[in-house]
Amino acid sequence: MFPIYGCAAFLRPLFRITHKLWLPLRGTLYALLIFSGELVSGRLLCEKGLEPWDYSRYRFRIGPHIRLDFFPYWFLAGLFYEKFTLKDGFRNL
Repeated sequence: MFPIYGCAAFLRPLFRITHKLWLPLRGTLYALLIFSGELVSGRLLCEKGLEPWDYSRYRFRIGPHIRLDFFPYWFLAGLFYEKFTLKDGFRNL
């Protein structure tokens, strides 16, 4: 799971482009991108016989890999990643 979440580092160039947009728009964009990563990684792992999560029994879901009730968490996580990666101390990484 950690390598999947570590892929958020690939969003850093996007953070530099979008960090001046309206905050709700940025958070929504980040949540949708995280949902996309969750869907792709979930399907790839499922094809290999590895299924670290299965949301098929939950109410607010899209397929077995995405839970829409996680939207606020991914919204905030995206904004946290943005804040963390754009801090002055981290700009030159």
